[in-house]
This record gives sequence, structure tokens and C-alpha cells, in this order.
Amino acid sequence: MTLPRLTLAAVVLAAACRTPPPQEPPPPAAAAPPPVVAESPLAPAQAPEPPPGPVAASPDVYKVLAESESARLLLATWQPGQRDAMHAHPEFIVYTLTDMRWKSILLDGRESTGSAKAGEVLAPGAGLPGHAVLNVGDAPAAVLILERKPGAAQPMPEGSVPSAVDASPDRHAVLADTAWVRVIRATWDPRQRDANHAHPELFSYALTRGKWSVRTGPGKRQRFVTEAGTVQHLPPNPGHSVKNVGGESASVLLFELK
Repeated sequence: MTLPRLTLAAVVLAAACRTPPPQEPPPPAAAAPPPVVAESPLAPAQAPEPPPGPVAASPDVYKVLAESESARLLLATWQPGQRDAMHAHPEFIVYTLTDMRWKSILLDGRESTGSAKAGEVLAPGAGLPGHAVLNVGDAPAAVLILERKPGAAQPMPEGSVPSAVDASPDRHAVLADTAWVRVIRATWDPRQRDANHAHPELFSYALTRGKWSVRTGPGKRQRFVTEAGTVQHLPPNPGHSVKNVGGESASVLLFELK
């Protein structure tokens, strides 16, 4: 069947003008994942926090007896089976007040054991990094610890008299002599006096009870009593002599700073 020409033109025009059906927009592109940055094997590892000092770590074990700008003297006591917290020391030296057997535990878990008799001096030298101490003995243990500090020690005055060791070596026994401290045990029999001598800055610890007369110059004397455990921090002394005026031998531990 043949359509009229006008009708056919209208059909063609209608088809050309027909609006196509709407198309849905394409989905948005997915965001690209962030780039992965590989950690360099040469990057330095973050250093762990250093452990605290002994007094801050275990105040029940470590007590400050005396302190100056150049050193501090500690008393450390452990009951049988007691372990202190992980801690560190600067350069230090130890005097054992009792017999002791201990185990030392390092930060990495390594362990070592040791023992000492009362009256021994242990001088590790450089500071000791993180560690803990366990008393593995069957009795309480006590030690004195002298820790070095950054300040400079006060020397003997210029032109002073001889040192205690040089003036009275029979009274002053050197237990240890390091680059920064000399440890001396001084002992007097009853009524005995040592020769005139001088000291640099020092810490003293009375090992026994003592009754003393100290002569500091012509006609200048001081009398006093010290109980066992008495601690003093003394500045340099230009010259003096000490007499035990008691009825028993008396001993004092001296830490002379250099």
C-alpha cells in the first residue's frame, strides 16, 4: 500500500524529532588507594626510653644519705628474695655493709650472679645500663653506693698539709682508688690520734660508734659522738688531726672525691 506523499513526510519528520529515552549517568570512578610507602631498612629504630635512676625506680630499696654537686651517697637494702625495679646508674662505686649474694637481670633478659663479703669494694667503672637486682641470699643485704654527678669535686686547698693516707698510713687503709674517688677505711684504737692531715671534698660514713676529739689548730678542739651509720658531706679541710677518746676501736669509711 502506498502512503500519500504528505503523510510519509510527516512520519519521517516525527521520527527525526523523537526525543531518545534518558540514559543513566555512568557510576563515578573509584578513588585510587593511597600509595604504600615502604619503610627503608636503613631507617634508624626509635631508641627505647632509658630506665630511671635507682631512687626513682625503687624508693623502698634506695635511700639518699647525702648529696652534693659532684656525687650522691645512697644506702641500698634488700630483704631475702626481694628484687628491685629496672633502673640504671651513672659511674658509681659500691661498699658492701653485709655479706651478699645477688642475681642481676638485664633489660634483654640476660642474668648473672655474684657474691661479696662485708667490707668489699666493687668498682664497675662506667655507668651500668638497665638492670634489676635480686637478693638470692637468705639474709638481708645492705650496700653503700656512691654515684658520680657532673659537677667537679672540690680539691684540697693549695699549700695544705699531707693527705690522710700520707700522714697516717697505719690509720687510713685505701680500699679502692679510681680516677674520680678514693675509698678509705680509717680506724683508731682507743685513745689513739692520727697525724695532722687534710682532705679534699668527701663523704664519711661511720662504721661503728665513735667518741672524737678533733684538733683544727693550736688550742682549737671539737668533741663529738657519732653513732654507727652517721653520714657527713664535708668540704675540703686544710688541716686537722683526729683522736678516738672512747674506750673502743672506732672506724669510719671515707669517700674522697677527686
